[in-house]
This record gives sequence, structure tokens and C-alpha cells, in this order.
Amino acid sequence: MKNTYLPPTHSMQEVNVVYQHSCTIGDCSHLNSRYIGFTSTTLSKRITAHLQHGAIRRHYMNEHGLILKRHHMESNTTILAKGNDLIRLKMTEAVHIHSEKPTINILQQPESSLLSQRQANGAATGRSLAALNATRSAL
Repeated sequence: MKNTYLPPTHSMQEVNVVYQHSCTIGDCSHLNSRYIGFTSTTLSKRITAHLQHGAIRRHYMNEHGLILKRHHMESNTTILAKGNDLIRLKMTEAVHIHSEKPTINILQQPESSLLSQRQANGAATGRSLAALNATRSAL
């Protein structure tokens, strides 16, 4: 039983979530093209950022020649996890990215961050790899 009388929050107004966007256009619906991310702001604000720049926007432009629209972004984005422990949520995001290998996330990384193509000094860049390393060190 909940101890609140507030109406339920619409999913786009949720904060502190790990979310997944699935591309359902053309072959992507069969290829399971996805993006997994984390936000501490409302999901609606994060979607606004995706509409302006980033991997999801680039995917729609490069793969489909389309400008991403809000209604498409909202209807194909789901919440995977939510909570108030931001470290746990970031680890959850990293585990989802590592285990599910969403193609849109992977395409956003510079080639030098791929494990097979690390720079000579062994440093790797990229958000998902850094999040994965943070998860490993926390365990």
C-alpha cells in the first residue's frame, strides 16, 4: 500500500530512471536497434536533449534520413529501472548496456574506445565503457 495520495506520475515526468529507446523503423524493428540510457532529470527533458543532438538523433538521420519527432521518441521509449540511488542506477545502466549490447549506444562511441581498438596507452573513452568500468570497480 502506498503512503501517498498524489496521482500517479506520467512516465515522461519520472526522474532517476534507466530507459530504453527502440527504433521501429524499417529493418531496425527486426534488428532490435536500441539505445539504453540513464537520466536524473525528467525523462521528458532527456528526450528533448536526444531530439537536438546525440546518438539517437544521428541514428535516425544516418540510417533512415529522418528527423526524429517527439511523438515517435516518446512512444518507443520505456523505463527499465527507477530509484533514488544514482550510483545503483548508473550501475544498472552499465549492466544493461554490457549484457544487451544496444546497437545505437555502440555506434555513438569513438572507434578508439572499442576494446579491440584501444589506444596504445590503454586508455578507453566513451560513456558506456566508463560506466562499465565503474561498475566493475564497485563490485
